[in-house]
Amino acid sequence: MERQRPTHLEQSWIGGGPCMSDDLRHGPVGSHGDDGSASDVPLPEPRLTVHLGYRPRKSADVLELDMGDGLILYNHDGDLVHHLNPSAGVVWQICDGNASVADLATDIAAAYGLDIEAIQDEVAAVIAEFDALGLVEDVRRIDLRSRNGKNGK
Repeated sequence: MERQRPTHLEQSWIGGGPCMSDDLRHGPVGSHGDDGSASDVPLPEPRLTVHLGYRPRKSADVLELDMGDGLILYNHDGDLVHHLNPSAGVVWQICDGNASVADLATDIAAAYGLDIEAIQDEVAAVIAEFDALGLVEDVRRIDLRSRNGKNGK
């Protein structure tokens, strides 16, 4: 059975705005502590990355709120609030565990007419940051733990 492209990608790229590489280069996620202090946290150099076979699924304990100019995520585990820019928000919305990073990048590139090779690197970096923050998990690791009878990470 062929995987359907997510409907989130049928919309135009955030008002015809910047391509993914321009938007994400400045850091897709800003984190805010409980005291409200905040500043956007740029991606470290060299960037984090994940394997293109990684199949990201949102962590169950992350709440999301669409603010129009991006998404706000609250992670119960870390008591942190994260603000995603619109491009990272698109990536977040399609993290359902049914597609690999390569598949997600292909869908985004096709939907917005972008170069697949550049988008793969960008999507892998965003997913790696989500993973490092505990916002997503690789379904392959979850499946492996289930098969081995382990419940923890």
